Amino acid sequence: MRVDAVTVKFDMLSMGDHSEPIRRESSANHRFAVVRHPQSSYHDAMAIYLDEQELTLDATSIKDVIQAANTQAISLGRIVVEISVDGQVIPADDLAARQDDPLPEGKDIKLVSSRPSELAIDTLNQCTLALDEARKITAESAQLLQQDNVNGAIEEIAKSVNIWQQVQSVVSQSTQLTGIDLNTRQLDGEPINDIIQQHVGHLTDLRDLLQSRDTLGLADVLTYEWPGVLDRWQQLICEMITWIEQEDKTDE
Repeated sequence: MRVDAVTVKFDMLSMGDHSEPIRRESSANHRFAVVRHPQSSYHDAMAIYLDEQELTLDATSIKDVIQAANTQAISLGRIVVEISVDGQVIPADDLAARQDDPLPEGKDIKLVSSRPSELAIDTLNQCTLALDEARKITAESAQLLQQDNVNGAIEEIAKSVNIWQQVQSVVSQSTQLTGIDLNTRQLDGEPINDIIQQHVGHLTDLRDLLQSRDTLGLADVLTYEWPGVLDRWQQLICEMITWIEQEDKTDE
């Protein structure tokens, strides 16, 4: 899988205010209010849909559409996770560059929303796959170091660190989105914040070994320490998914 796929749907979050957890609506059959602005010039030329329900929004750019649709979705405990123009989904990689594009004439815009818990669980599940990839890269890095291919190993380690950054970002965003408070949670009796701080220490040690070009130390750490770190984080993510599912049932 692509590493950036871990956070693909969270890119939508940068276009709205989500400082508070989004609570879902009580009814499973959500309906969005239609905001009408008769003075808008493009109404006859295009249609905007949110979850197959047509909206009339006062918007002039892609970003305006997402923000307005998010306002509608959030009022019902949902959040926009996808936008397509004329049947073509805008990839996350292109979204930031295209957010100020004017709305295309004569082309339908469709948005898809999701419950925050569904979005969080989906991306956390992707994190477990990303950590599997990090495990493979870590093992390959250790082998390259043992073969004295330091430059090749450093390139692979950089890929692994990038995955870790993505995973940590998803964990943080998932807690904010769902209201899960890691300050009060434990994993096998160990506070979650302690596990996170331990990981920060592991990354710091890895950086120091890289800077000192200690290839033997790097090989040992990657071979004997990092598999356990990966196991612990995959366990943490699986536990987070369980917590979110439990909170979801409580809200029903």
